Amino acid sequence: MTIYEDNIVDFYVLENDIKTQYHFRISSFEVGDEDCSCSVLLSPLLKKEKRIFGVDEIQVRNLAIEFVSTMLSGKKIFNLQGDSVELKQLL
Repeated sequence: MTIYEDNIVDFYVLENDIKTQYHFRISSFEVGDEDCSCSVLLSPLLKKEKRIFGVDEIQVRNLAIEFVSTMLSGKKIFNLQGDSVELKQLL
């Protein structure tokens, strides 16, 4: 099994004129013989990590980003400097 480093990013979400800081982490990838997985944490939205599975690191990373993007759909995302960005730009 190969384990890769975590991807961590902090950003702000603006919803209903309220700006909230979020912490997004894609855990180290765990690569087995037949599959790959990682955990996703998105606080304060998720209380527990969610496990994402796929066939390789690229698919798992893309699925993790898509999962979080769906959860943040319709919300405005800003980097810590206050610039409006897409989630993919932060990673």
